[in-house]
Amino acid sequence: MVRVSVSFVVPPPQKKAFKTHFQSAFLPAISSQRGFMECLLLSPDDTPESCLRLDITFASSEEQRAWVADPLHDQVFGPLSDLAETVEVERLTVS
Repeated sequence: MVRVSVSFVVPPPQKKAFKTHFQSAFLPAISSQRGFMECLLLSPDDTPESCLRLDITFASSEEQRAWVADPLHDQVFGPLSDLAETVEVERLTVS
């Protein structure tokens, strides 16, 4: 199992658009992928409100990499990145 955490710093005026795109485009696209298990949009308690994090779980590294290689990934992830000031990705294998 693999978990990917993607942290975004989203300017307050862009936060609503970010959440809307996540719900209407990103989540439906990723949840139809082979090996998809979970995707959560989190707002950490100990960081400024402009920080948002996606926690994504796939059954395997191969299935997660296949999703990233799919052109649909760029179509739905790109707009989230465009709304953010910064994006950081951390990939973890669940033991």
